[in-house]
Amino acid sequence: FLSMRKVASALFPFIAPGLVAAPFLLRDRFDNQGKVGKIGVPLLVIHGDQDDIVPYDQGKQVAALKEGTHFITVQGANHNDLFGTHHEEAVIGEIAKFAMELRKQEAHN
Repeated sequence: FLSMRKVASALFPFIAPGLVAAPFLLRDRFDNQGKVGKIGVPLLVIHGDQDDIVPYDQGKQVAALKEGTHFITVQGANHNDLFGTHHEEAVIGEIAKFAMELRKQEAHN
């Protein structure tokens, strides 16, 4: 997600003006939008397209903030069902594939 304010505003649009007027209402900002570009290692973002907590579009936006980020969509997955469900094998496979690609790149350098 981009930030706690943006998630809260997406889930509860009626509170968005209050969060702009009184930002102190959210003690923890979790400003991922401001931090992602500073990550100095390859980034993998995995997001379920049926996530009802963090809007799917925010996952795509986070990935777009850092050049070279790998974005994986898990079709039909919600927020808390990437592991321990039928999605798990595909998710682990994507993580392993990402790690192997990094290893190959490292071997060539």
